[in-house]
Amino acid sequence: MQTYQFRWKNSIVSFQRPLIMGVINVTPDSFFSGSRQTNESELLNRALAIQAAGADVLDLGAMSTRPGADEISVEEEWERLRRPLELLAEAGLSIPISVDTYRRPIAEKALDYGLAIINDVYGGLYDPELPLLAAEHGLVYVLTHSKGMAKTMQVNPQYSDVVSEVMRFFSEQSQHLYEIGLHDVWLDPGFGFGKTLSHNYELLRALPAFKQMFSEPILVGVSRKRMIQEVTAESAENCLAGTLAAQTLAMHWGAGILRVHDVPEAVQCRAVCFAE
Repeated sequence: MQTYQFRWKNSIVSFQRPLIMGVINVTPDSFFSGSRQTNESELLNRALAIQAAGADVLDLGAMSTRPGADEISVEEEWERLRRPLELLAEAGLSIPISVDTYRRPIAEKALDYGLAIINDVYGGLYDPELPLLAAEHGLVYVLTHSKGMAKTMQVNPQYSDVVSEVMRFFSEQSQHLYEIGLHDVWLDPGFGFGKTLSHNYELLRALPAFKQMFSEPILVGVSRKRMIQEVTAESAENCLAGTLAAQTLAMHWGAGILRVHDVPEAVQCRAVCFAE
């Protein structure tokens, strides 16, 4: 069983079983309503519940990057994110905080609130300064493959070979990241980010090949996405069972981190997958 490591709070965190990354979106338009939190008390309660349920990381996002979403200003993104970060810092959350952003100014401000992980859905292509910030401060950087921006990325995405193209992107970008001094990199194939249904399942089935090719842990975010909704003929609110099936396959095929909306259920799946 492969062991992965990352730095957090001047120590080394090692893990063999997949990490569970619980999601909170402080947005009014994320695709799954169950992840949206705008009320302060509800947000704090959800964060504490995610931690208590066994999540290893909390991922906080203030701008939706679902297909078709509009971009908001840096000022609005930070205004949405600032108070939740304050609340979590005051609560003394004991798990690392990830911020889902592709802009350096947002991540830079979040440093004051204990930011540990930058989850960049555009893999440094939108803001090349963002990976530099991660390198400067010893943060984990999530390198995600996407094809275009959220507004248009699902408009007829084309690949000659989606697996080869994503692998090539990871190889080239991760080499650049190591050259600028980044040591803790997680790779996210970007399920649903400029991919058709077929592309998504090709990537899911290729996880063993990704694990064999790359030494970095693979982050899988399929929770309640359209790739689950379409094959189950259910809405985002009603496709938990399909999500858990995909997450179980992902763990079996080598995922190192699962980004999830339903932490207790994902933790149970992990327990069964790795029972001794």
